[in-house]
Amino acid sequence: MERLYGKECDPGQLSPLALAFAGDAVFELFVRERLVCMGNRPVNKLHRLSVEQVCASA
Repeated sequence: MERLYGKECDPGQLSPLALAFAGDAVFELFVRERLVCMGNRPVNKLHRLSVEQVCASA
């Protein structure tokens, strides 16, 4: 896996929690992109919709 700053990073050396942390960010980006592509909405509405989809309850 390559970082934005060009330093190589071996995913096999990362903890499962670190990988989950990065994966959560990727998932949230996909959700946000989908919501934005659905049309213009107030930002607070976009935020609430994204939280509904990405927030996991304990």
